[in-house]
Amino acid sequence: MKSKVSNLQLLNNTEHRVKFKTGSDIVNVKDPIVGELFLETSRHDDISFDGHSKIDTDYTFGGGELSLSAWINTTKGRFIIATDSPSGGNNTSFAIGFGNSTTAYVLIGNPSQETYKESASIGSPINDGNWHNVIVTIDNSNVMNFYIDGVLETTHTFSIAPGTSSFVTHYGSGWTDGEEPFYDTWGLDGQLNGLGIWERVLTDKEINTISSSGRYSPSPSHFSPDLWVGSTDPALYTCTDTSGTISKVADLTAKMGDIPFLRANSSKFSSTNSVPLWGEGLISSTYSFWFYDDGVGAGSSLIFDHDSGDRNSYVLINHDNSTVELREHLLNGNEIIHNSLLAYTGTGNNIFLKYENNKLNNIIVVNQAVEPYPIKFYFNGELVAEAASNASYYPGQNGFKSLNPDSQDSKLLIGDCAFWDTDAGGIANQIYSPNQGHEGFQGDWRNISIPPKHYWKFGSPMDSGQVKDIGIDGTNHFTPDTVSSNQYEYKNIFGVDRSLEV
Repeated sequence: MKSKVSNLQLLNNTEHRVKFKTGSDIVNVKDPIVGELFLETSRHDDISFDGHSKIDTDYTFGGGELSLSAWINTTKGRFIIATDSPSGGNNTSFAIGFGNSTTAYVLIGNPSQETYKESASIGSPINDGNWHNVIVTIDNSNVMNFYIDGVLETTHTFSIAPGTSSFVTHYGSGWTDGEEPFYDTWGLDGQLNGLGIWERVLTDKEINTISSSGRYSPSPSHFSPDLWVGSTDPALYTCTDTSGTISKVADLTAKMGDIPFLRANSSKFSSTNSVPLWGEGLISSTYSFWFYDDGVGAGSSLIFDHDSGDRNSYVLINHDNSTVELREHLLNGNEIIHNSLLAYTGTGNNIFLKYENNKLNNIIVVNQAVEPYPIKFYFNGELVAEAASNASYYPGQNGFKSLNPDSQDSKLLIGDCAFWDTDAGGIANQIYSPNQGHEGFQGDWRNISIPPKHYWKFGSPMDSGQVKDIGIDGTNHFTPDTVSSNQYEYKNIFGVDRSLEV
């Protein structure tokens, strides 16, 4: 990956915490990552094997399509990376490794076993003492592809598919030969990292990402592996303990960039109750929401309608110039702009915030019920603008009335939205970074020091046909217009449909 120096920052060399960005201003040689990912993660140390040690797992394979990826550094030519059997022979129904330094070894099926071990199927020896990435996929036509460092080395069609309930009992150890040291015949003598198993076929793009990003990269964990041993974000994706034992990842485990969002399409979501936000002398208040624009939408998308009458107060996304408009949120001419590149005024009482496509964005608006009723605007954790006095029309005075009120064909992805009946500007950093230390990605706002009074996770599954309010008040729900011909969807920021998964 090539990048401008300003876009790549090594934050902590000891913990290997890296913040990086991809976008139109960076040349991605193999286009490995879409959008922007901010990662702060501790490096997962390489795991050393002595040829006859092993690490156990409790992962059970569901059968059918399969992908395995691992980083290997060894001078030994014959070894098994992962298998379901400690003994080998007829007891084995799953094994991936090398028959010798240039021979791929893949075994599937039990009791009817099939083994692929074509001699010299690998161009360069695997046991040269350097790190190499090994990826093996088997699709629903039983076609096996074997990749080294992102290059397809060999392919083979099996007559059977990997069976169900094949236990990946351990990795790095191979099989025992019945004599101590038990695992020296097929055991790995060297190091391993970044082991992932998926119950599907990795795409070409994902294979390029894994092979080009290095063994310490947490990128593969964003692709929802069923078993993972490698660098991960510890707060958002955890499937290891201190002993190194690996468990199957829970279905709803949140992974960076893989949290589902709501794409309203043509559905309108109406609130069941009014949630007054503020008014002069009423209460101090704060509201915040996440959104993601993948650049597909055109024109304008009305997100939130705060006013049930003449629609004086609302939030609008202008896709064509990548701005979010907060209408009637300030008095004209009395604002202070802290970042002119991100925030600028338009006409009347509106403020416009410039955003980037293919990036998770967060907005926080704070209104203080103390004369002269100042209002502050935070964009992606940064105070970008404020006004010495409040808007001519108090923004959101009538509450969150609806989402996608005009039933537009909205392609915008909407994430969490919340309201606080207090000035929460003092915890703006927590609102933007709920997990603290992992900025720019959604967490659970219920766990921060001031939990929201009203809280909607629009990317969550419907409960009795509604998006339930899970705040400390919890009285206002959103109900979709179910007669829409273009129903809402749940998608993550990579565009993957999560409707059946959430």
